[in-house]
Amino acid sequence: MNILKIKFNSLDEIFSMAKSKEGLNGPDTIYYDSREHFLKSLTHQKIHVLSMIAQKNPKSISELANLAPEIQRERMSKICSELEAEGYITFYPSERGGKAPRLAFDYDAIYIQDSDAMAGNVIFIKLVQFEKLTEIKAKDIMIA
Repeated sequence: MNILKIKFNSLDEIFSMAKSKEGLNGPDTIYYDSREHFLKSLTHQKIHVLSMIAQKNPKSISELANLAPEIQRERMSKICSELEAEGYITFYPSERGGKAPRLAFDYDAIYIQDSDAMAGNVIFIKLVQFEKLTEIKAKDIMIA
């Protein structure tokens, strides 16, 4: 199983890392400045979109929107742009000249650990188990 790690650092540490030659986000790690920012950012809709990208490898945003009809096409485009800006996905040229969304690296789960804000709790989200947005329940986002 390939895992995307979510980590938390202060804004000063994040800016320092961004300026370094290694950069901020590696292929398997995304940083946030707070738990609140992360929770506002990774919504149920975004988890569903990531799951659809992981499972179906859509050839375009339009095809992705067809796979998740409960999300309006305009909203899907915005969600994909946000996921790209946050480092979860990238776009590749599609066969028809559009953009094909892909996971930033081949991950099928997201692992979050914040020892300060969450008192050592671990959150683990498997992306490959959701077919519909309505299937994402609290029990699927495991907190250990």
